[in-house]
Amino acid sequence: MGKNKIAIISDIHANIEALTEVYKDIEMEKIDEIICLGDIVGYGPNPNEAIEMVKNKVNYVIKGNHDEAIINENVLFDFNEYGIKAIEWQKRILKEEGFNYIKTLNFEIKFDNFQIVHGALSNYFKYIMTVFDALEEIKYIENNILFIGHSHRAGVFDLDDKVFYSFKEPGEFILEKNKKYIINPGSIGQPRDYNPLSSYLIFNQEDQKLIFKRVPYEFDITREKIIKNGLPQFLGDRLIIGF
Repeated sequence: MGKNKIAIISDIHANIEALTEVYKDIEMEKIDEIICLGDIVGYGPNPNEAIEMVKNKVNYVIKGNHDEAIINENVLFDFNEYGIKAIEWQKRILKEEGFNYIKTLNFEIKFDNFQIVHGALSNYFKYIMTVFDALEEIKYIENNILFIGHSHRAGVFDLDDKVFYSFKEPGEFILEKNKKYIINPGSIGQPRDYNPLSSYLIFNQEDQKLIFKRVPYEFDITREKIIKNGLPQFLGDRLIIGF
């Protein structure tokens, strides 16, 4: 990828209030391109609108486990009851063009300088939660940098020093040459690090800098829509506490 300044987003989960505010922030940052690491749908109240917003703005998109669950019910065996109810409801209201768009998405993309996948390269929907989990992926990483989503927790796994740097709050991180990293931008629509603000990152390829950002949005509106549509109240309540 020749573009210098890239915004990397993930785990939107049909939360268009959050995505709208993140797009505003991205616009102010003068970004060259946007990458989405999957899970456009799931959990939230606006899957059709979220898909349309991603199609209109994002340059590269891969498929997450909730996206796959929309078109492949076999994936649901690994979901909790809240996730299953949301997917079942979204399947009933999703427009045909939304189904068709999700079907076109790949599970991973390799660029010149980095790779992207929703969960892990060893298993597309595996959770990388610990340094041990991350170290198991070394043999699958062809470039030194792998961007992932799925856990909804922003941070950087330094595979050489065997350490995880959490970015619950905004911050910057400089990537060192010849080191291997697994990097998570956190979640747009359902953060799980006890910070309810939407999370995404900017990757400046020229100076190898990561800028982790947190963006406020009106989660009360999203919560009310979740409850109004008969989805589990827990899915709305967790937006308030960021977990």
